[in-house]
Amino acid sequence: MLAQSNTTLAVDRTILANQRTLLSFIRTSFYFIGLGLTIIGIDSFHKLKFLAIPLFIMAAVMIVVGFISYYRLKRKLEIVIPPEKPAESSET
Repeated sequence: MLAQSNTTLAVDRTILANQRTLLSFIRTSFYFIGLGLTIIGIDSFHKLKFLAIPLFIMAAVMIVVGFISYYRLKRKLEIVIPPEKPAESSET
């Protein structure tokens, strides 16, 4: 009973860590987008405008990599987690 509880908690922690990792990929891509927009919008950065497009591309790559990583681990966890059985009624 205790071993099953520890395993369940470990799986729950892994699921939460996977979600946090996805959100960190998304957050990082927003930083890249914001930096690219800042470079485009501020006139004193006119010499750095060539960096804006690579930043937007990196943002898109970060989002794609984040979702691929998230769904790969989610699929692995679905194999490890046994399907929940519906609660049996105690009608006799």
